[in-house]
Amino acid sequence: MFIVLSNDSKILRKLNPCGKILHMTQIVIEVEKNQNENALNLLRRFTKKMQGSKILNTVRGQKYTSRPDSKLRKKRRILKSLATGARIEHLKKLGKYTKKK
Repeated sequence: MFIVLSNDSKILRKLNPCGKILHMTQIVIEVEKNQNENALNLLRRFTKKMQGSKILNTVRGQKYTSRPDSKLRKKRRILKSLATGARIEHLKKLGKYTKKK
């Protein structure tokens, strides 16, 4: 029983929906069944090797990383804050502005 995760593998896309690529191009984890070993022990050994290789930790860690804001998004955020500031100044001049608690 073995598993191969490569950049173009469907398995990698399932584990990593963000499309992030692992630093390694190919990872092979191989576990061979011993003569007196049942399937449950074989699966347990495979799981331990997966945990030891830290593949899943890497992929799961990349799941929550966010990409940097685009120029347009930054520009819109700045324009919105400027508009809010101008609106507050206008309300202050009219005497209708009260701070929210």
